[in-house]
Amino acid sequence: MLAHCRANGVLIGSYWANYVEIVATELASARDRTIFSPELSFAPAFGGGSNSLIPYEPGALSVAIDRLLVKAFSRKMPRAVSGSPLLYPLFRRLNRRRLVRDGAKIGLKKFRNEARLLYALLYDAIRTHGLETMKEESANDVEVKSPRGETCRFSHKTLISFVQFLIISGVADCKNKVVLEIGSGVGELARIFVATRTARKYILVDIPPALAFAERHLLNNFPADRIDRFDPGRRQVKLDDDRLFVVLTPDQMKYIERFDVGINIASFGEMDLRSVESYVAELKTKGFSDFVSINHRLGKPNNPSYFGEKEYVRLFAPGHEVAGKYGFDPLVPSLADDEPGLDDYQVLHFRRKPA
Repeated sequence: MLAHCRANGVLIGSYWANYVEIVATELASARDRTIFSPELSFAPAFGGGSNSLIPYEPGALSVAIDRLLVKAFSRKMPRAVSGSPLLYPLFRRLNRRRLVRDGAKIGLKKFRNEARLLYALLYDAIRTHGLETMKEESANDVEVKSPRGETCRFSHKTLISFVQFLIISGVADCKNKVVLEIGSGVGELARIFVATRTARKYILVDIPPALAFAERHLLNNFPADRIDRFDPGRRQVKLDDDRLFVVLTPDQMKYIERFDVGINIASFGEMDLRSVESYVAELKTKGFSDFVSINHRLGKPNNPSYFGEKEYVRLFAPGHEVAGKYGFDPLVPSLADDEPGLDDYQVLHFRRKPA
């Protein structure tokens, strides 16, 4: 997928190029394990500004290294070895692994607490939509309790994605529609839209390795013949067959004749404005009725290309107008009043203007 993207002019920013490289390298050693594997945790490497797959249960050597590094004298280590071209790179690598592992521990505790809260809040909606958690076991699975006192295990990722599903399907009519998501990530929102019998077909558009994760995730939850998998030689996208999912790299969007509802969650804010303009220009050739953007109202922090609501409105004009704008909290499964001037996530619902 990565080679296909490069060959077809899909630009991947330096941050994501680094992300791709690290995950691809680690997956080569992980082999059959995936991001959802119970043996792996996915955590930010705070020291390197990238992401990494790490063992959920560290081995004896890793534990010994951790204990060494957290000793008081380890704080003096960078000073002591900084002049050594051999020792300093080694120290940085070991310390980075420790930071990743610590981040995973903090993250997992936070995930457990959030999952329990979300399950209680979403319990009625989960029953109404008949939502089940992922079929494969996950390091993000948490034991949760219903208001009736029943216990089960549910994935934190599923619950967060279900909040997004409720928000999006609450503002745009997605029932029996073709839904397209730019920046589909690991595909859990796609799984929910189809598993709840909401979308008729779901098109996933992303860069590797996200699409590789998504394909694997969907194959673990649906029959292989219901998934139109990534094909570097693709020349068309069939919308009227019985397959539930279509997996595309960005350059293959040109083969989509039409879709009904479009989605982007957060990833527009990670791009430069020129990239977003090219995506929206391509989308506008497809005759869609609705598009739901969940992105920063003013601009995503740390993105040098700082843009937000005003630019999105301009890009979707003149054919689409703002049908609604709302505040967004990833832990609240309902729409909130928009708060102009607040630099936080915002739901923008664009609808095609009447002819």
